[in-house]
Amino acid sequence: MAKKRTVEQQSVDPAAQAMLLRAEQMGIGTAFSRADDMVPCNIGGAGMCCKQCGMGPCRLTRGGQTGVCGATIDTIQARNLIRAIAAGTASHSDHGRDMAFILQAVANGETKDYVIRDVAKLRLVATEYGIPIEKRSP
Repeated sequence: MAKKRTVEQQSVDPAAQAMLLRAEQMGIGTAFSRADDMVPCNIGGAGMCCKQCGMGPCRLTRGGQTGVCGATIDTIQARNLIRAIAAGTASHSDHGRDMAFILQAVANGETKDYVIRDVAKLRLVATEYGIPIEKRSP
């Protein structure tokens, strides 16, 4: 069993710490308590487990092994990394999209809730992207 973390190690927020203590008193599991109780798989934890298709999971433990599809440990680890990056990017891309709409509304004078505070930085970024700034107001 993994070492149990204190509530201070689980969260810096005092309200969250109080809720974690209350959940423990009530016998309610949290993501933290479940993680502390979970013994990680040494193969999956090292990125050597492939679940990309229905033929697996393939668990490679030594160099030279290949999965059903022929993937090596290096290929599996690269695939796992790229999939994690893609999933994280996809889950946060909406924030960037919203920011683009907000910036467009600011530029078009359609909102008064946001203002440009650093005109010098705006001009620097515009120049980096090849946007003409001569004779243009922020």
